[in-house]
Amino acid sequence: MLKHNVALDISVAATSAVDRSLICCYQVRGQEGVQSLEGIDTLLVQLLVQLGDAAQLATLAAGHSRVAVDQVFEPLRDAQRFHALALLHAARDEPEQALELWRVRTSGSSSRSEKSHDC
Repeated sequence: MLKHNVALDISVAATSAVDRSLICCYQVRGQEGVQSLEGIDTLLVQLLVQLGDAAQLATLAAGHSRVAVDQVFEPLRDAQRFHALALLHAARDEPEQALELWRVRTSGSSSRSEKSHDC
């Protein structure tokens, strides 16, 4: 029983730390003159993937973010967040890649776009 409580406490502490990091990133991102928006937005995506927050992830992906898609492709794919990945492509004026991801997800078939970064 003790091991379970310790693991739960660590998990809660880690989630709280991720939550605090997420809030901090959002606050820093909104400050005037911030230079590293790509790094901050990429970190935000990675934190949201870890939290499993699909709604916030979709909001960030669909917005005017500067996410480095090549750096978040694997975490998004591994977490099966294909909708967020498609939104990132759509927001970058890459409709073919976005449509292919959505098509594959709705058809239930596997394609090259799910297996490689060429999507």
